Amino acid sequence: EAFRQARRWQEEWPELRGCYYSINISVKQFTGDGLINKVRNILTETEVDPTTIRMEITENTLIEYSDEVIKKIKQLDALGIRLSIDDFGTGYSSLSYLKDIPAVSLKIDQSFTREIGINKNSMDLIKTMIALGQNLDMEVIAEGIESVQQLQELIDLQCRYGQGFLLSLPLKVAEMEEIFSKKSVVFYANRD
Repeated sequence: EAFRQARRWQEEWPELRGCYYSINISVKQFTGDGLINKVRNILTETEVDPTTIRMEITENTLIEYSDEVIKKIKQLDALGIRLSIDDFGTGYSSLSYLKDIPAVSLKIDQSFTREIGINKNSMDLIKTMIALGQNLDMEVIAEGIESVQQLQELIDLQCRYGQGFLLSLPLKVAEMEEIFSKKSVVFYANRD
């Protein structure tokens, strides 16, 4: 459904063609049989541009199922689907997997964002994660932004992307389409 929705929006609002759509995928879905064939079939059926789709998997999924997951990530990348590492910073392992996977973004877990202005160690870790992502040529997205202070601190740290209730509550399809129709949002597309 997410692929179909992306295609519909791209057709109805051409200015969205440079945007991407993130789809959270569970461990069970990712490690289950047939994922690659299912995605390949969905891409054929929907004719959505695969480079506009980001699959989000948690850092713990990468660590727990590393060999199996890395193989699937590379297969998805060959199809044009990009990967985002969700809940980054919560895994208890080495970062060596980062050199082996073609991920395009790191999503800093909201537990760190919540600690902005409260815990200096969390701020230092956020700075480190932002620098790591930038050094690896990845987008860094801060999750769980709920206050102006958190947003300003992240801007000051040059974190260019964020999500959270301060920026928007979760919206239904009809609510998104109303925003698109009113053109009350400026669309920024990363056109590499």
